Amino acid sequence: MKRLPDNLVPIELFPLPWSEALPGIVGSFSFQLDVPFRKAMPQEWLGLVSSHNAKHGYANQDWQESLQSALLLAQRQGWGILCASDAPYSEIIIHACKRFHIPFRTIRLNEPARANHPSENREYEQANSCDFGILWIDHAAGNTASNATREIPTHDVASVFLANHVFVIELREGGKVATLLALRLRNPNIPPGSTYLSLPTTHKSKTPSPQSRDWLALGAIGWLNGGTNNSTPSEHLATQQTNPASFGLASNEGITVQPIVPMRLLGATKSKYLIHCTRPRRGPWPDQSISQFHDELLQYPWLQQPSVLATLQRILQQQRLIATNNFRRGKTPTVCLSGNEIHELLAMRRFQSHLARWDWEPYGIMIDSDWLQQNGARPVSYIDSGVAKKTNENELPFCQVVTSVEGPTDWRQEKEWRVAGDIRLSKVPFSKAIVFVASRADARVLQSISRWPIAVVDPEK
Repeated sequence: MKRLPDNLVPIELFPLPWSEALPGIVGSFSFQLDVPFRKAMPQEWLGLVSSHNAKHGYANQDWQESLQSALLLAQRQGWGILCASDAPYSEIIIHACKRFHIPFRTIRLNEPARANHPSENREYEQANSCDFGILWIDHAAGNTASNATREIPTHDVASVFLANHVFVIELREGGKVATLLALRLRNPNIPPGSTYLSLPTTHKSKTPSPQSRDWLALGAIGWLNGGTNNSTPSEHLATQQTNPASFGLASNEGITVQPIVPMRLLGATKSKYLIHCTRPRRGPWPDQSISQFHDELLQYPWLQQPSVLATLQRILQQQRLIATNNFRRGKTPTVCLSGNEIHELLAMRRFQSHLARWDWEPYGIMIDSDWLQQNGARPVSYIDSGVAKKTNENELPFCQVVTSVEGPTDWRQEKEWRVAGDIRLSKVPFSKAIVFVASRADARVLQSISRWPIAVVDPEK
């Protein structure tokens, strides 16, 4: 909890025409602005809010186009941007404001529960780097907020009602942003024409949906976004890799096309290969900083959730399996592989609901186990938490804690091996690896970039 000076200002004195109505909407709060202003203060502020359905949901094309339209609106009008630092999309908004030199201010709640919040220092440093400081909201005794907003996080309420104008980047019917939008539009104290609702534009028809028309009837201004880009990094990568001209070639001459074989013809792979399965991309690449990820989204917003095939494409182009330490003990990043037979491994795959993904996918690469052992691969030791506490730091990367073989996830079934550090695929000989994919169509995408034969799990597709 930040120690704020005693000269806090009651929320009903907030510099807005409808400030006297704020205690009944936001609640009995006081506010303070910190960080001295180093530039001319924007006269008005545009609050950015959005419904959010998934982690990194802000990566899709509609969302990114809406964000850039909102920033362009603020830039043309000379408005500053206001957003809540606790919102899951705040980092991309702050990052974009910095990139486009648009003044911004973040809303922070001053409450005891945040005193030991793990992201407290990072959020403060990020918000503190702007020219217009942090808008601190401090709890006061009692709660005078309306019943409609009482159960909604205060930072969301503040983003909607402490801004002169509001831009709704994405709206989910029945969600908290929809509730706040309706309250703002129906409030007689708030001027009409100050609330913008972004309308999706990736579909062929740009006609607002019936639900959107209801919002427009309430007084929201429907905002149609212009496209920022027609392709995603994954699509661009696939085009570049399968187009001979991108390699400086006039035709297919000179490109080695690897053979495609049905997986069933491979026979048993156990003890001969170790298997690395890839997954769809959910956020930054393992070798990408969050800042680089946000820069990428500003240029290539996701048309759709990136596929597992796109991940495998990148691996084959970069010739590297990148080590991480996600869900693993020890500080040393590792690459994980399975000693299972490939057919058994794929038959065991299960959807992990708590992670919202499959535990492994029918895409990846099998690498000769002898070659891997010569290059540092070691089998994982399955230990309990008591043993883990006594294990040397150098050994922890090659250990996996298990609690019971009866649980829903028995890590032993993965028969896991690990390699400390990245695996440089450029060093793996042609005869020592096999790429595998789900369908023949996937295999054709990879034919000209793979250095190894490609096995197809389902040759009928």
